[in-house]
Order: sequence, then structure tokens, then C-alpha cells
Amino acid sequence: MKNIIFISINRLNDEFLRFIEKNFKDSKNTFVSLFELKNKGMGEIIKSFISYRKYDQVVFIFNDELYRLVEALFYSLSLCILKLNITKVLHDKRYEKVP
Repeated sequence: MKNIIFISINRLNDEFLRFIEKNFKDSKNTFVSLFELKNKGMGEIIKSFISYRKYDQVVFIFNDELYRLVEALFYSLSLCILKLNITKVLHDKRYEKVP
């Protein structure tokens, strides 16, 4: 069973959770949002992202139409993870691998 961490801008609503349940089956899923991490400060955010190395797959969920404002931050923080298996899900639920 794969361990997947889903990192979103905001806490996921029921619609997104159903989408994940349907499209990312047979995995143990962990969820975290930048909104929850923001009060910890940048140092703790970086430490959190480093701890995400233990996951088999990282999925960035841009569940806000203004995702372009934080997309570069997500990709910069992903350098801490150093994972080759990163997927992004856009607010309209299209998803693709991040090159």
C-alpha cells in the first residue's frame, strides 16, 4: 500500500475528499494544508516538508482558483522533499505529474 501525502492550499472540502477517494484508491492518505502550517513560521514549514520524504507520493492540491499565487512556493518547498513522484491537482480536478 502506497503512502501518499496531499498538500493543499486550504483545508479540503467534502467534494475534493470524494474525488481523492475515487482517484487515489488503495493508498494510505495523509492531508495537510498550507493554511494550517502558516502559523508555524517558515522554518517549521520547511521542516514539515523535509519530513514528507517518507511518503511514496506527494500530491499538491491547488484547491483555490488563485493557486498561481502560491504555485512557485509549492514547487520551491518541494525541493525539500526531493521526490520524483509529485502530482498536482488543479481546482477543476484535472491532475497531472509534475515534471
